[in-house]
Amino acid sequence: MPQPRYKYSPLSENEIRLMTLLPGGNDSQIRVALTTIIFTSDTNVDFEALSYTWGSTENKVDIFVGETCNDALSVTRNLAQALPYLRYVDKPRVLWIDAISVNQEDLDERSSQVKRMPNIYSRATRVLIWLGLESFDSRMAFDCLRLVASKYHVNRGNFNIIPIMKDASLWAVPGQALPLSEQQYRSILNLINRDWFERLWVCQEAHLANQDALVICGTDSILWQTIGNTMVCLQSKPCPLHIFSALAKRHDAILFLFRKISRIYRLSLFIEETKDFKCADPRDKIYALLGLLSIEDQLEIEPDYTKPVYEVYREVTLKLIHNTHILVVLQGIELNDSNKVHSWVPDWTTSRVAVSFVGCNASNASSAECIAGPGDLLQVTGKLVSRISQIEAIKITRFDVDSSKLVTQLRSIASKSSLLDNFPGPPDYIPALCEVLCSNQFAEQYRPLDLRKVNILETERFLRTVFETQDHIEGLGVENRITGKLELYCHGRSLFVTEDGRLGLAPQAAQPGDIVTVLLGCDSCIILRPVTLQHTYPSKQQYRVVGEAYCHGFMQGEAILGPLPPGFEAVEWYNENSGGVEWAYVNLETAHTDVNDPRLGALPEPWKRQRRTEEGAMYRYFLNEETGEETVFDPRLKADALRAMGVELDVFDLV
Repeated sequence: MPQPRYKYSPLSENEIRLMTLLPGGNDSQIRVALTTIIFTSDTNVDFEALSYTWGSTENKVDIFVGETCNDALSVTRNLAQALPYLRYVDKPRVLWIDAISVNQEDLDERSSQVKRMPNIYSRATRVLIWLGLESFDSRMAFDCLRLVASKYHVNRGNFNIIPIMKDASLWAVPGQALPLSEQQYRSILNLINRDWFERLWVCQEAHLANQDALVICGTDSILWQTIGNTMVCLQSKPCPLHIFSALAKRHDAILFLFRKISRIYRLSLFIEETKDFKCADPRDKIYALLGLLSIEDQLEIEPDYTKPVYEVYREVTLKLIHNTHILVVLQGIELNDSNKVHSWVPDWTTSRVAVSFVGCNASNASSAECIAGPGDLLQVTGKLVSRISQIEAIKITRFDVDSSKLVTQLRSIASKSSLLDNFPGPPDYIPALCEVLCSNQFAEQYRPLDLRKVNILETERFLRTVFETQDHIEGLGVENRITGKLELYCHGRSLFVTEDGRLGLAPQAAQPGDIVTVLLGCDSCIILRPVTLQHTYPSKQQYRVVGEAYCHGFMQGEAILGPLPPGFEAVEWYNENSGGVEWAYVNLETAHTDVNDPRLGALPEPWKRQRRTEEGAMYRYFLNEETGEETVFDPRLKADALRAMGVELDVFDLV
């Protein structure tokens, strides 16, 4: 006779279910009790929350509800594997586990409980992170992690490393190798390659956990903070080359999981940071991130698993633009075959190939002028910069330890195409090429200089060796750091030249005839493809979004304000007085640094530039002293203000 199945009772708005894992020996059946409680801000209850990977939903395993085991409940094999290791022999253990505490067959309950998960994980006595069973080297990995993390303290906000003891100072020095064997490095790699580290939902669970969060692997355990501290250290340390590439793939993900979230994080940034994390339901690409945001930044998005995926993505895109007044969401688009409906709606079901450009300020501190038109047309405002005349794909793989492949590919582009031979810009194209291929991420881009980054001169020298000689590149020392930077920004992109001689990087889907634009409220350039569609649209010319681009000479507001005056340079400035990083302008003759753009006059009355600290992060804004209005956008750079200054703006209808 089949075992009766457990039947859930409905939950009200303020209720959650807690699961009590009943005591038992190693080989006894898993028995649980489910209790419904009112869970509000006044509720005082001790429980632990489990963070784990569901694994396959096929061939589920039965656990039993109640002392008498009358009813059965099916769970995935991954969870069934974890429960015996979480169970106490002599006392019950109260847990919240999503697959058991939420009726997964009830879509309305799922939608409702997803909204409660941030409170659940942040108020849990402790979050338990289950990685799976022990392996042959998992204990070695835990021992190595404990050893490295015992030598220093890490600031989770800025990842500064502070040695704990005098004899540990070398452990914190960038570039100083750690005294770990290849086998020890391999054990760490095997551990962080487990599925938990690439599951999207763990982003919320790890960030909201308190400092007691515990990582469990079979019978061994370690503090989550210990893993995070070690990974911060490893990012600046050399390791065996054949391990480096595999380790690098996980670094960014783990550092994101460990980093303290500040005010600068918005949904669009979270989406970009988590693009390579996985989830079973594509709607969770959005819903799994809401718990990391303030109520204001959640944009009134309500989890609804009955909505089609495209409708969810379209609504989120419009809310992001309408509420933030920036077009950063367009920077995450890569035109491909999946863009079957509207190109301005990102397809978050597929991982973006290229990384986002950083350190760009193409539209300065402008706010977007955007209108949702008829037939799902999106109208945006900006400047048409130029048109692509030649383009060549850069076919490389990120994290490839063999840097000679990148060198070969760059030399191939130079020899097989007229891209650089017919470059119509200055006779020496190397400085422009250097800036473009590395997204201008050099030590000199920062004040004070960021010595962790490569400098311009050594990168130019490297590129001259690549393009002007056939000399062998060793791929060691500084060359390895340079090729790493080149691979980061060139992967998934093409090198182009515009009709007026500008070099740039664009998505590999870009082609001759595509236009390069700077849109108000968008940090990077955006490539658009002119198309003529059905006459239902009011304009004769429409455009499809191809993706973001870096175009030399247009990444510091030049399209809107013109070039900087001679003798000035835009930098990212760490202001010791404010404790924040902001765009500033250096007078190269006097070395004076000022946040005021020399291309703009004084702020009109009654506007003032202001700063304040919120949640440990510096928040910069403009204040209208008459009305009390606050905005992060420069009032001189609103579309109407620019038109009043005589700036001719273009309007683009995106379809």
